[in-house]
Amino acid sequence: MYDTDQIGELTCVDPIQGLTKRRDKERKAMVDSWLSNIQKSTDSNRFPVDFTPCHDETMEFFEVMNKDVVRGGWFEYITTNKLFERFGRTSVLTSNQDAFEELYKLNNEGRQQFELICQDMAGQLYHLQESSICGKGVSKSFHYQLLIHLQTTQELTNQEYAYKPSRPCAVILLHVMSSIFIEWMKEAITELSFAKRETIHQSSNSSISNASNTSISNDYCPLPAMDRQDENREVTDFFGWAIQSLRRVLSKEYSRMKELQWDTKFTLEEEEEMISFLDGMRIHHTEAILDKQYLHECYPAFHQLKNKGWLSLVSRAYFPFARYLLHQIRLTVDVKEWSRRGNGVLESAAKMLEGNTSLAVLFLDAAKSSDLKKEMKMKIMSALISKVLHARAAAEHDKFKEEKTNREARGSTTSSFRGYLKVLSNRKVKERKTKKQRTSTSMDEIGDKSQIT
Repeated sequence: MYDTDQIGELTCVDPIQGLTKRRDKERKAMVDSWLSNIQKSTDSNRFPVDFTPCHDETMEFFEVMNKDVVRGGWFEYITTNKLFERFGRTSVLTSNQDAFEELYKLNNEGRQQFELICQDMAGQLYHLQESSICGKGVSKSFHYQLLIHLQTTQELTNQEYAYKPSRPCAVILLHVMSSIFIEWMKEAITELSFAKRETIHQSSNSSISNASNTSISNDYCPLPAMDRQDENREVTDFFGWAIQSLRRVLSKEYSRMKELQWDTKFTLEEEEEMISFLDGMRIHHTEAILDKQYLHECYPAFHQLKNKGWLSLVSRAYFPFARYLLHQIRLTVDVKEWSRRGNGVLESAAKMLEGNTSLAVLFLDAAKSSDLKKEMKMKIMSALISKVLHARAAAEHDKFKEEKTNREARGSTTSSFRGYLKVLSNRKVKERKTKKQRTSTSMDEIGDKSQIT
């Protein structure tokens, strides 16, 4: 069924057999006969006994993952896995049937070696996950590295073992284990996040020392009137969204420039550098939960429970800038200003932020580790300020509408405005009809008088 001329590539040879119901029944009966020979075994470790992570930063994460065991051993866990069963059923009546039949009918010694093979593969997957945590961008993602690993690694299993699964079987085994590994990883992230909640809750109202993040004086960052946890939520909700939105805009612009060969103010290399700069302004959830200082100072428990991997978390270095920016916006754009000045509040707020030199100082200090040109940094800062301003102002405008124009607002009535318009419309129609009747009556009177004369 599978062709392995190229490393890591699997192609179906006989897809018609997989669509025939008669063949499906034969395949299912064959796999069921294999499964009938599987016996219960003892629990097994997830990783090899001597396995150690490559990065010390992930040691706490590894300890959470490794404290649990594989119930019933790796052999029973894999062979009874639904995804692996599907692969085995599809391999029946093909050239790979013998490889799967050999695996399902392993003796005790072969099963022990299979346990070691699975533990080695789990270690390989963990090292790939470590690289994805420490790196940024698509090229460092776990799935991308897994694909490269399958394509570039000739031998996926230890050749010292007497049992050596075929290349297609080893690729399928690693693919099935990757899906299992991802579920373990999600469980470990959730458990680690809950374990940190108590510490975060105790420090929710503590002040943050900016000495490790910036050398700017505290005069630039006055203490806000709102709670620190609420302030951190606003930074993630508004500033984190602005980073993600601007990155999407630049990515589309970069794709169009590359496809159409546009001549713009910035070159393709500079556009790519700005996208990489925005990537550096964010961190992933897997990185955040391993950083105790970030959990303590910047990551509220609300977002930890809400985040399923899609939330844009702001790098700790940019929190002073984001907090000060949102503080200035809250001072100039609120419900009272919307009531007094309407849309003019946005113009005045934009001018105020544009002339605020403290924002530029804080932003450039946070980005001092980047080699990006100052001109590009200022362009990115201006775009982020504009996006954050409009997003935060929209939230205040929604509050203004709810308080002033909503049906439940003070001084309003429970009747709909449509009903009032209908009354006015009917009144005008009646007035027009009455006026028309009066005009026709007067014309008739004039006609009668003319006949009499």
